[in-house]
Amino acid sequence: MNAWHAATASSRFDSALSKDRLDGMKALDEWRQVATSHFLGILHLDEIQNLFKIRSLKDRKSRAQARLELSIVEDQVLRWFLNLTNTGQIPVIVSGTPDGIGALTKRLSTAQRINTAGYHRLDRFTDPREGSFRKIFLPVLGQYQYVATPLPVDDALAKLIIDLSAGIPRIVIALWIGAHRVAFTRRDDDLRHGDFTTAASTWLAPLQHAVKAIREGNAAAMSRYEDLIQTDTSFWQDFWAKSISSSPSA
Repeated sequence: MNAWHAATASSRFDSALSKDRLDGMKALDEWRQVATSHFLGILHLDEIQNLFKIRSLKDRKSRAQARLELSIVEDQVLRWFLNLTNTGQIPVIVSGTPDGIGALTKRLSTAQRINTAGYHRLDRFTDPREGSFRKIFLPVLGQYQYVATPLPVDDALAKLIIDLSAGIPRIVIALWIGAHRVAFTRRDDDLRHGDFTTAASTWLAPLQHAVKAIREGNAAAMSRYEDLIQTDTSFWQDFWAKSISSSPSA
């Protein structure tokens, strides 16, 4: 999109945004017209859970016993999304946490649309000996040691990182950076196992409760976090399990 098109698209929303009370659905329809007219190649809706209302802690704790319904606005969003996939002529990729994907599966019609190219679950690393972590992810990460005496990338380091991060890639990276920050406070110019432990208890301290809950599989502790709740994702797991088991190569 060149500068003229960008300016034109921006001014198109000026009147709508200047109103005291905004009409979200009309704004979405207006956006779709702009995106289509400019031949948007692909639309990636990341953090899809943010389209839906965050439930109270009381609701989250009782979710296993009672199915929570979508609000009227949330249901309208699903209808808009369904219309976009039907008539928008724009390829759509959706990504997010379990609660967001679960909300999308409240309607079978919507679940079918986002399943066109398949559902791909991105799991955390759970075993420090797992090949994808031990032989691929960690060795590459180990190349980024900004000290004179690097730490050996061995099984002990792999286990330590999994324990302190619950194997979540984003937290692994944050832990790696945090360990370097700890190391830089010394004059020895090296990286140690203790630097990771210190980083976890200081720079990453707010994450430790969640990390422990995930590592131990503690459902009660995980219920504190909206985006750790597995909501209605069994549909996808069952779908792919049946598809794989019934395939000719299975």
